[in-house]
Amino acid sequence: MYGNLIQDKVTDFEVVVGLKEADKPEMINFKNYELAINILNKHVTKPSSIRIHADVDMDGIGAAYIVQEFLNELGCVGRIKSCINKDKEHGLCSKHINYVNDNAKCDLFIIVDSSSNDIEIIKELNCDVLVIDHHAVNHKEYTGKTKGGNYVIINNMLDNEEGGYKADSAMSGALVVYELFRHYENRYCDKSILEGRMLYQWVGVTLISDVIKTSNNRNQWYMQKTVHNMDVEPSLSRMLHKLTQFEAFLTKSFIGFTLAPLFNKAMRAGASQHALSIALGFP
Repeated sequence: MYGNLIQDKVTDFEVVVGLKEADKPEMINFKNYELAINILNKHVTKPSSIRIHADVDMDGIGAAYIVQEFLNELGCVGRIKSCINKDKEHGLCSKHINYVNDNAKCDLFIIVDSSSNDIEIIKELNCDVLVIDHHAVNHKEYTGKTKGGNYVIINNMLDNEEGGYKADSAMSGALVVYELFRHYENRYCDKSILEGRMLYQWVGVTLISDVIKTSNNRNQWYMQKTVHNMDVEPSLSRMLHKLTQFEAFLTKSFIGFTLAPLFNKAMRAGASQHALSIALGFP
């Protein structure tokens, strides 16, 4: 009886309860994804200076890690720097205009896990801007001009009728980044960097840290690649073995009760830049 009640409410029942392996999900046609990957490719193929801005939580750091590692594999080593708010502050503020325009002087500013609604600040930036986010959007200016280029907002909360996509809230910021980059790979790459580098595990980490609903085939695919996998992505592996002596691979308990809380504790203490540096460079 109870099994039938659950089965009626869950679309991918056999996958969710472990009776069937999750299929690799189809690529998600986010609104304006083609504009976003074209802007990204322009800067990948030129000697552009790139900055990544991460939100102040585990999801933001995970999304930034995926961006950094993906772009490095594409040949952007030495051209990428990252930043994060010092305090537990979501998104951009006016100080970022001076940072980007006068100090960083970047050609491409990639903002992950925040800032879909910081549109007036984005317009003041003297470079191309990609916002890759999963928070609700309260305006309709999804693409446009900045003071020195163009901006595109990629967000899972925006319908794309032409691409057959309907807004889906069950995504972390890192998942949106990963799925956008799948389109880039499909268009411009002859191999999968994302799967070759096991970057799907950072998505799995953020689905757990952000307490995202996983009762669908897509999110179960990420979970199976993360917590049901004897292989561990190198940076996550280093942190795993540094933080615990008793677990050989990623588990929900390690992610939810050790890894994510440790990063969140550091960021609440005002050490967000240190936390970002550890995840991106010194695991």
